[in-house]
Amino acid sequence: MALSRAHAFIQGNKRNAWLSGVMFLNINGYDIVLPSIEANQFIGEEMTKVIRREVTEAVFLTHLDRFIVTL
Repeated sequence: MALSRAHAFIQGNKRNAWLSGVMFLNINGYDIVLPSIEANQFIGEEMTKVIRREVTEAVFLTHLDRFIVTL
């Protein structure tokens, strides 16, 4: 989340943070499987809430955890 809050880029901060997180999980033997458009939208909305500090990172990770699988 720190990557997306830093606003290092004019556009793409959330995408960069998301892909960095996915790559970190991949390197460590995990992946994220979002089985539907609704799941994808839900995680995107939750990520935005964390960036806006409307929910904590712990809450976000609790939601994300159910989509993490081993490779």
